[in-house]
Amino acid sequence: LIILALVCFAALALFRPVWAIAAFLFLLPTYQIRLSLAGIPTTFLELLFAVLFLLWLVGMDRIRLRRVLHVPWRWLLVALLACAAVSVIASPDKHAAIGLFKAYFVEPILFFCILWERIRTERDVRLLLYALGCSVVVAAAVAVLQYVHLVPSPDPWNIQAPRRVVGTFDYPNALALYVAPMFGLAAAFLFGRLPKFISSLV
Repeated sequence: LIILALVCFAALALFRPVWAIAAFLFLLPTYQIRLSLAGIPTTFLELLFAVLFLLWLVGMDRIRLRRVLHVPWRWLLVALLACAAVSVIASPDKHAAIGLFKAYFVEPILFFCILWERIRTERDVRLLLYALGCSVVVAAAVAVLQYVHLVPSPDPWNIQAPRRVVGTFDYPNALALYVAPMFGLAAAFLFGRLPKFISSLV
């Protein structure tokens, strides 16, 4: 199933790259699907990102490369990456440090470069925001169903009082950290600020 999903995602990234980015954002909670390839631990979300990045890199040309090299805050990103690399060198647990370096610094910066190069119009930005919104709605809907006992909540949260829900995550704080930022975007939509911000991006 994972291989089939990756093949379908690769086809989407090849023919509809913006939709593939939207699908990637919708599937952000799939970082919890953990597996191992050749003894190297990874997640389903990381495999999706690897497919997205490799197909993006293969299609790179001179014009697109020039746009990537002029990504905003590039020197700040380089400095941040350099500081993180120094932290990896100084860490007593190199294996864990490299994993965090990859997941928290390298991949987000590369994803930012993909967004900067691929997202061109206000319609593209709105599509990504809708994908994030749908992902949050799904997580919140599962949480509501857990609260009314229609969907089981994992231990130990299902036996606590008051009842705690996790949605599509493993623990309640993860659900809150995922859902809460979207309320800011929703408020921006309601007060008409977000459309102006979107226009400034593109």
